Amino acid sequence: MGIFGKRPSEKAFDQNSFRDFFDSYYSLVYRRLYSLLGDSQLSEELCQDIFVSLWQRRFELPSIENWTSYLLKSATFKAIDYRRKRKDILKFTEDLEAEGIIAEVKEVEEEDIQLELLDKEIDSLPDRCQVIFKLSRYEQMSYADIAKTLDVSPKTVENQIGKALKILRKNLLPQLFFGLLQIFQ
Repeated sequence: MGIFGKRPSEKAFDQNSFRDFFDSYYSLVYRRLYSLLGDSQLSEELCQDIFVSLWQRRFELPSIENWTSYLLKSATFKAIDYRRKRKDILKFTEDLEAEGIIAEVKEVEEEDIQLELLDKEIDSLPDRCQVIFKLSRYEQMSYADIAKTLDVSPKTVENQIGKALKILRKNLLPQLFFGLLQIFQ
C-alpha cells in the first residue's frame, strides 16, 4: 500500500497527485511548526524536509487513513528533533531546578557539564516517556494537548511525566554529586 492508500501500480505516486497532496497539507504542517518554533524561515525549511522525506519514502509508507494527524505528529517530532539537536535544554534545567533535582549542585560553575548530563539522561528515558516529557518541557504543551496529539489518555501523560521526573531525579543526582567530587579533587 502506498502514500494515498493505493498500490504503486495504480499510479498513486505520480508528481501531480503528490503536488496536490502537498498543496492540501503544506499550510497545516507549516502552521504547526511555526507554532512550536516561532521562526518562519526555519518552519518552511522543516516543512519542506517533511514532504521531501514523504516523497522519498512514498513506496515504503503504509496506507495512512488520517493524514492530518500523521502530518501534525510528524511536524511535532521534527520540531522536537530540531530543538534537541540545538541543545536547547535550558528550559529543562529550570524545570528540574523547580522540582528540586538540580538545586543541590547549583554552585557548580561548569553549567555545560550539567547540561550534558541532563541531555544524556533525558535521551536515555524509555521512548514513550521521553517523547511525552519532551512535548511537555520543550513544547510546553498541556497534558490534554499531548494526550490528543499522541492519542493517549491524559492520565497516561501524567503518569509518564511523573515517571520521567522520578527517573531523572534518581539518575541525575548521583551523577552530579560524583561530578562535583571529580571537580574538587
